[in-house]
Amino acid sequence: MIKSDKHIFIQKNNQWLESTILIPDESYVQSSFGTMVGTTDNYSIIGAPGYNITIGRAIIYKNKDNNWEEDIVLNNPNQSQLNFYGSSLSITDDWAVVGGYNNLQSNNQSMFISVYQNVNGEWTFFQNIDIPLLHNIYSVRSYNLSIENNKLLVGGFLPYNNNKDIGVGGIFVYELNDNEWTLQQDIKPDGYEDYEIGKGVSLSKNFAFIGTQKQSTTNPDSIQSILIYEREDDDSWNQILNYQLPNDSSSFSIHSGNNFGIIASSKEIDKEGIVFVFDLRTLSTTSLTLKDPSISMFPNPCHDFLQIRGSNKIESVNVYDITGQLFLVKKKTNITELNVKSWPKGIYTIQMKSKDHYISKKVIKN
Repeated sequence: MIKSDKHIFIQKNNQWLESTILIPDESYVQSSFGTMVGTTDNYSIIGAPGYNITIGRAIIYKNKDNNWEEDIVLNNPNQSQLNFYGSSLSITDDWAVVGGYNNLQSNNQSMFISVYQNVNGEWTFFQNIDIPLLHNIYSVRSYNLSIENNKLLVGGFLPYNNNKDIGVGGIFVYELNDNEWTLQQDIKPDGYEDYEIGKGVSLSKNFAFIGTQKQSTTNPDSIQSILIYEREDDDSWNQILNYQLPNDSSSFSIHSGNNFGIIASSKEIDKEGIVFVFDLRTLSTTSLTLKDPSISMFPNPCHDFLQIRGSNKIESVNVYDITGQLFLVKKKTNITELNVKSWPKGIYTIQMKSKDHYISKKVIKN
């Protein structure tokens, strides 16, 4: 049996601490619980699409004084089909959207989205949306969703395969008008006809980040670009930037806020990656290179001394107790050992800083 769970963290005293572990009951075995997640300050939604094993669903949890409790299970509207319901989703405090497939076992599969509305704390079904075919030829095979206020961004694409050096995709913007979600704009950027458009999407009040990828069976290196759109006064969306990721990027993730956007790009070979931070007010960019500093701490559990070893010199150490209170601060040119003899027994979070990196690890003092 395959089981999974999800961890929720909260920030306290400038430190992220594990707050809640959401552990599904036995009915979620082999449901792929946690395939997709979305969250606000008050709600979290978690997908359990089941894939080809169980019927898909999504679960909404409610935050009650930093305790997350199951609020409602959003069941597959077609209980007789394995249609990956819950493999894509998004949530705000007022709306939740959950995606699934029509005709999954045929060559004409397409995507549908179930929209739910939060009315006075009760989540109720509002509307189903059928996503159009891509370019009137291809049906949607993969998709991403992002909802913000009264707008919904849908990215659907047909991935590359071994038979065709072509990937197609589409971006659909839906808007709530007259108590109905309707298609507002079908975004088709010029020059991207053979790209997987919509490989990632993120929507904020005035900006949309759209991920694209192009690759070939004869060329293993893919071209990955992030298209940034801005909402105009007439509610249309206009492309303002095309940012191409490094050629050796293997994957990416994106997030758009109201003032800043983030693109994270990873590399499989040496675990190195880079994060691009966009100031959307000025379109200036800052890049942060991330690489695993390979820091180890031993013994763990510890009793007298805790040894620290790594590829980079540790310049400072902050120690937090299990409540998140700062317990110890140590600064030195190269920290290789901590004397823990006087520490009370318990679990501690060790936050270490080298020249270019931060890393946190948990240790047990016995």
